[in-house]
Amino acid sequence: MKLLDTSCLICIFSEIDFPSVLHKWIGEGYKICIPFEVFSELQDNYKTKSKVENEIKSDKIKVLNKIEEQKIEILKNRFPILGKGELSVIVIAKELEDSKKKYYAVLDDKKARETAKKLQINFTGSYGLIKALLDKKLINQELFEQLVKKMKESNFRMIFKGNENEHRN
Repeated sequence: MKLLDTSCLICIFSEIDFPSVLHKWIGEGYKICIPFEVFSELQDNYKTKSKVENEIKSDKIKVLNKIEEQKIEILKNRFPILGKGELSVIVIAKELEDSKKKYYAVLDDKKARETAKKLQINFTGSYGLIKALLDKKLINQELFEQLVKKMKESNFRMIFKGNENEHRN
């Protein structure tokens, strides 16, 4: 399971406009899921929202049930800088981790990634998601470089150093 945050959806559907990133993971047998709270955050971003809704309607992205507010609040008290979407991804990832289910949280925000690391949650970012496709030879070097160039030229902020972008399966 790939558990995506809002920033990843915006990157894939608006900034680089390459939903095939997710389609390729689906082709590899992965489920693409977003928390209800992440879907709610998209309401203010019509461009991304409409594209994500199409993916939901075609059963490529699954919206998970709303998380109990108390679970989010407990984590929010520990990590007040994180948004509700990031917190919901982390809450679900922690539950999946505790139940030994295979998943990857896709978080681009630096503070969210630091939190995931502290909580020993498997995570990557949008860049790592794409880099893993290259490593698996599901995209070629030329396409990878085009996508990274689009990311760098966009408003999308990301980290391009060391292990920050590694994606393991």
